[in-house]
Amino acid sequence: MKVVFCGDCVIHDPKLFSVSDRLCEFIQSHDYGVCNFEGPIREDKSVPIIKAGSHIYNSQEAPGCLRRIGFNIAALANNHIMDYGRESLLKTIKILKEHGFEVCGAGNSAEEAYQPLVLEKGNEKVCIVNAAQAEFGVNKNNVCDAGYAWINSPRLIQSITEQSGKDGQIIVFAHCGLEGESIPLPYWRDKYRSLVDLTGAILIASHPHIVQGFEHWKDVPIYYSLGNFYFDKETKQNDKEWNRSLLISMDTETGETKAIPVSMRMGVLDFDETKEFQRTIEQRSAALKDEEAWERWADQISEKYWKELYGDYYSRLIEGERIYNIVRYCFQGIMKRILKRQKPEEFRETMLLHNLQIETHKWIVERYLYNNNRKINDFSNNINE
Repeated sequence: MKVVFCGDCVIHDPKLFSVSDRLCEFIQSHDYGVCNFEGPIREDKSVPIIKAGSHIYNSQEAPGCLRRIGFNIAALANNHIMDYGRESLLKTIKILKEHGFEVCGAGNSAEEAYQPLVLEKGNEKVCIVNAAQAEFGVNKNNVCDAGYAWINSPRLIQSITEQSGKDGQIIVFAHCGLEGESIPLPYWRDKYRSLVDLTGAILIASHPHIVQGFEHWKDVPIYYSLGNFYFDKETKQNDKEWNRSLLISMDTETGETKAIPVSMRMGVLDFDETKEFQRTIEQRSAALKDEEAWERWADQISEKYWKELYGDYYSRLIEGERIYNIVRYCFQGIMKRILKRQKPEEFRETMLLHNLQIETHKWIVERYLYNNNRKINDFSNNINE
């Protein structure tokens, strides 16, 4: 059995969606093509939920575009799939299935969201478990509500361990991480490695909108971020990082797993065979081998984000300044639409939830505050002092 995975997919304007013939043929040569369908299908009557951050959607034609080039499985566990509420999610699932897709990672209940997707061909099996970090729309408490599967849910771990006792390879397709950074946070390194230790599952991840490195942990591959397969955002048309990604091709018969570079050039998605992109992938993967440098980078990035983003937010929240200053200093206007329809106290609570429940944000804040507290209390154990 051959299975191919791609990163984030958002198609607003289907007229702009163009894929080379040879890339289509490659995707179609697989028995299954799995895409991260990032955002529901929006209709004119769709109402955005109250949340922090932007609202993302796919066009009505997006499933047809992806189906034509060879994808037939939509992974829905991501931070935007619930951006237009429960009805949009259910409508999206219905439309995807009408186009011949199987879906995983989200649904109208916890049972649906956490249900593994088992693929079969002859005697070969592959089990896909799809989950994301805890953002708006997550089903965290196993309640009978719509939402997507949470990567840290005990229910997810139970689902994986149950499947690990059966024949076939398990793949955890995750949607987690810090956006725009070429190195994953140690939090996600430790999380993914622990899943490998526990289940032997292959880890494939998306969400950071940038290609990150990959490694083999105990001979099992971990791909930290595939980047954007296709995300037609007008302001990013000329952004090289935004418009390149990895495809992960798996052959269960040979046990071979390959990372295939692709990128958008002159408006067409195609294989990227440039030495520059290959060097980038090699450098980012090599950076994962130096764990001391990785931890130092994490300290630096935590301090950077505290000073540039989180510090202002938390200090103003604690000091009780007017809520609109939070927007001005922290999120630079991305919440304007929400402010028009949300009471200040609701916005305050929404923003607090945004910063507390998302593992990536919480880890960065805690890392900085922990390091700072150790400095204040002089916990250094430097033998050279």
